[in-house]
Amino acid sequence: MYLRWVIGNTVFVTFTEDNVESILPIVQDKTNGMSRDGFVEALGKSKSVKVENVLIELLDDEEVLPAVLRALSRMKTKKAKEKIAMLTNHPNVVIRKEAQKALKRIL
Repeated sequence: MYLRWVIGNTVFVTFTEDNVESILPIVQDKTNGMSRDGFVEALGKSKSVKVENVLIELLDDEEVLPAVLRALSRMKTKKAKEKIAMLTNHPNVVIRKEAQKALKRIL
C-alpha cells in the first residue's frame, strides 16, 4: 500500500499534461483503493475538460472524495459547485471540511 502511495505522490509532484491519459484509468479503477489519492490530486493541476468531468464523476467515490475535492478546488471548477455544496453537509467531518474549503476556493 505504501509503495502505491509513494508512486501517486511522485506523480503529483512531477505531473504534466502529457500524463493525463495514463493517469485517468488508474483513478477510475476502484481496485486501486486509496492509493489513487496522489493521482487524483495530480489531475487537479490539469486544465482539461475531460479531466474535470472524470473528477466530477469521482465525487461519488467516498474512498477518494477528499482528494477529489482538493483537485477540483485547484481547478476552480464551476461545474461541480452545486454537488460540492451538497457535500458541506456530509456526515464525515473530513469530507465536510474539504467541501467547505473547495467552495471557498472556487468562489
